[in-house]
Amino acid sequence: PIASNDGGEGTTLTNDVTFIPGRQDWRPPYRYKPLADGDEVATVVGAGSEEIYVNKHGEIRIHFHWNRYDEADDLASCWVRVSQGWNGNGFGFMAIPRVGQEVIVSYLNGDIDRPIVTGCTYNGLNRPPLDLPMEKTRTTFKTRTHRGQGFNELRFEDAKGSEEVFIHAQRNMNTQILWDKTTQIGNDQKTDVEHNRTAIIKNNDDEAVQGCQTLEVGQNQTVTIKGQQAISISKSHQLNVADNQQITVGKHISLHSDSGQITIGNAGGQIVIDPMGNIRIEGVSITMTDHITGKKSAGALFDYSARYTLRSEQSDKPLVNTRYTITTGDGQVIPGKTDALGRTMTVQSATEENLQLNSPQATPKPKKTVYEVSDNAPVEYVMEFMEE
Repeated sequence: PIASNDGGEGTTLTNDVTFIPGRQDWRPPYRYKPLADGDEVATVVGAGSEEIYVNKHGEIRIHFHWNRYDEADDLASCWVRVSQGWNGNGFGFMAIPRVGQEVIVSYLNGDIDRPIVTGCTYNGLNRPPLDLPMEKTRTTFKTRTHRGQGFNELRFEDAKGSEEVFIHAQRNMNTQILWDKTTQIGNDQKTDVEHNRTAIIKNNDDEAVQGCQTLEVGQNQTVTIKGQQAISISKSHQLNVADNQQITVGKHISLHSDSGQITIGNAGGQIVIDPMGNIRIEGVSITMTDHITGKKSAGALFDYSARYTLRSEQSDKPLVNTRYTITTGDGQVIPGKTDALGRTMTVQSATEENLQLNSPQATPKPKKTVYEVSDNAPVEYVMEFMEE
């Protein structure tokens, strides 16, 4: 309507009216909802000093870069869903964008009221975890310690000749396997444990080393076997003990050599059992005493024993460390060296017999000393022989 009161003319009203039949429904024209022109970038925000701000659905809050009026806090937006690489009901992949990260925001069907975070981007503030382009052959998944400077990382190196899978755990690493585990290593394996190591095997443990094995223990070692132990050695066995060694057996102990010689001794003497069944006892003196309880010990094994003393023909002094051989009556040759007093080893026999002493450094004297052992008291007999 247009009204005018200029002059003496009256007010004029003008209207345009369109009528439709009463049988037809009329509604105002539909105004379509504005659509987003494309994706946007935003920054993840949170409440206070929180580094990770998320609800039970894994949704986050964001602040758009074009929003210059609202504070960049937990009230800058509604909860926004985050797209993950793979998910399901109670399983899948989950990586929550943290406060300060730049994210890409898409809109479902272009609806500005249905935003969703579809990814994260690096920028001048958020730098990549790799030194690019130098480390362009690496693929990594690297996290950062919450309220700290540490990190966990799974990294792959694809440079030819340097291929590698790298795993870094900032603190603990736990692996749970409900069934079997198989590990195959084509070359070497090295394990460094800077503190303690504990291994519990509730069933059997089999280990086969086809080459050599070296075990070095810096301090003490304790081995407890509640059952039996069997050790089989195809070749030689050598045991070196710098200090003392003690062997305690609850019942029997057996030392057997199928074809070799058994020697038990130290710097002062020895007991030698050769494969022919001969037993030699060598020492400066041999003493047999009664049992500590007062019981008589068993009788002597041999009734006769003898040994030589080698002296120099010029000075009549004992010949020390002089090689010799003693030939028994049955032809057995016993080699040896004289002791600090020039004496040979003691030769024992069950019967009286003649002995022959040969020494390249001394001529044996026509004298023989025979010891008869009876009731554990040795009796010395000195016999001189006349040369014909």
